[in-house]
Amino acid sequence: MVSMNKMSVLITGFIVLLVGVVLLSSLADNESSIRTLLTVTDDQFTMDNTTCVQITSGCISSLTSVENATGAEVIGAGNYSLCRSSGNQDGILVSADTSIDRYNGLTINATYTHSPGCTYVSSGISRTFIGLIPIFFALFVLLIGVGIFMKSKEGAF
Repeated sequence: MVSMNKMSVLITGFIVLLVGVVLLSSLADNESSIRTLLTVTDDQFTMDNTTCVQITSGCISSLTSVENATGAEVIGAGNYSLCRSSGNQDGILVSADTSIDRYNGLTINATYTHSPGCTYVSSGISRTFIGLIPIFFALFVLLIGVGIFMKSKEGAF
């Protein structure tokens, strides 16, 4: 017959492993958004010369090109800049220069890379360590489970 002491050890071990698996899956989901950027090609928006036009709900990391959607005419890099429309760097502000004023109110295409949750870590070494966290966490949970199992075999509990 299994003693009450050994049964409590097994239940504790099962709970630790269950909580560990849930936390590990949550950490793994967040880890991918911290380490990756998405590239968006020809995202369309209506140009405005006076205000910042929000083109994404995330944070823009780099803006590759801006062009007129109807004529595929590239707007020079000096004629636009990244701006903040909702607290994040998520929009484009086009210069109010009279030479490009003809695009005001027209559909424009933008190609850029962005972080959807504004959680991207730009440092390469930090991204590497963040990638190792789930591995060490899984090993920690495994060691706790093995330790509890070994203690229950020895009858120490």
